Amino acid sequence: MFGFASPFKYAFEYAREDGGVFRPKRARSRNVDSVDGLAIQIRRIALSQINGIRAKAKCTALRVYIIFVNDGDVNGFACAFRNDPHRHIVAVSRGALSTLQHIFYSAECTDAVRNLLPNFARRSDVEISRFLVASALWWLCYHELAHVFRGHQSFLNSKVKLRAFSSDTPARRRHLCEADADTVAGRMLACEMSRLADIFGNLDGGDASLFLKELAVLATLATHIVFRIFDQSHKDSIVNYPPPPIRSMIVSVQLQEQLSDIAPGTSSFADMLSGIGGAESLAEQLGILPGKYDFHSVVKAWIPTYMDDLARMSTILGDNSPCSKLNRRNEGKFEAFVNDMVEMIFYARF
Repeated sequence: MFGFASPFKYAFEYAREDGGVFRPKRARSRNVDSVDGLAIQIRRIALSQINGIRAKAKCTALRVYIIFVNDGDVNGFACAFRNDPHRHIVAVSRGALSTLQHIFYSAECTDAVRNLLPNFARRSDVEISRFLVASALWWLCYHELAHVFRGHQSFLNSKVKLRAFSSDTPARRRHLCEADADTVAGRMLACEMSRLADIFGNLDGGDASLFLKELAVLATLATHIVFRIFDQSHKDSIVNYPPPPIRSMIVSVQLQEQLSDIAPGTSSFADMLSGIGGAESLAEQLGILPGKYDFHSVVKAWIPTYMDDLARMSTILGDNSPCSKLNRRNEGKFEAFVNDMVEMIFYARF
């Protein structure tokens, strides 16, 4: 989810050595709430997204293989096969599956959702937990897929200096790629929330648009918890990744934008910020230590340092991507995203 492109050797060691790959057991997956069940469901839905993107972007030569690795950390990575830029591995750690299952199936999480979202009060603990863990794991997969579809690996390996950037260093490129992947993953997650709202809103006979709004807040809460966990467990997070408040705002803006296009008036910045606030309170209850940063200072520093360059990413990535048509289609959208991000910051009175 969070890591990008470890050296190729890393992926192939996991893929080839006995015991390196976690293979979900179909017999155990009959319990959809088990680690094996979650793995199989997440892979199935992610592959469906991959096929949809390949078709829309006319990049049918691209092949992406989703694997699970026996790594105890909450982590993931994406990388290309040797000498074949059209074949990629996206890997999710077993630690991500088991850790998020443990957290999101807890009473603290289900109670927090009920307190935050009134329409979830009548849902069972298991239903709420499934929505939470699905949101987190979908986002994790989509972040890694974004690295593939946006051509981040070629971009990071390129030796060409970019005058479009205010400064161009390997660390800055990495940071921008992670923020770019967060942005794309937020859009993809919004599509899943819309799909769930159609299914469950109709089943319940209720207001699908209201359910969609609450799903967006729930997804914001779930992903912020993931960012908090990752921030604590990875020493390089402060350099290579935006801090959790920024990552959550990136995802929140994408959820708000995309869902407003689908169902105008569905959600607002206030709704999304309530999800971040709920996650902060929940993280404290769960004993997830706060990051070593001041929320206010981090946000004020990050916006002028990175936002303009992030807005240029679609243009800069250009034909580096195996789905270059997808990048060209996104040109202009990130410029609008900058304005919405700044508006959200202003709304939050930072």
